[in-house]
Amino acid sequence: MRGAPTFPVEVRSPEDYGPKAESTLARKRIDYFEAGTLAVWDINLKLETVTLYISQQSTVIFHRGDVAHAEPALSEKSLDVDEIFAWLHRNADEHVVAGMGTDGEAEPAEDIERGEHQPC
Repeated sequence: MRGAPTFPVEVRSPEDYGPKAESTLARKRIDYFEAGTLAVWDINLKLETVTLYISQQSTVIFHRGDVAHAEPALSEKSLDVDEIFAWLHRNADEHVVAGMGTDGEAEPAEDIERGEHQPC
């Protein structure tokens, strides 16, 4: 990994569930934190939850009806969990959110893969 994203957002794909996937996601979060990431969101489409990881041991789970924050990565930004899932359902066939830019705007996965994202 070339530099750590400040605040990666993992939106789970259908294959990102089960023990093997959980282990893979946990290893990825360890890599993020070891590289200097401040916070990670794990968006679980099946449970419709947003889990904030501040470390592997420190988590906050946000449910529908909650307002999710990303402290300490983004101290003055928050999003309504219902709005997150409404946006994801509306855009399910377009882009998968891969991260948050410094402006708090979501960055599509394809932009990040092409190197066209704003550094976090």
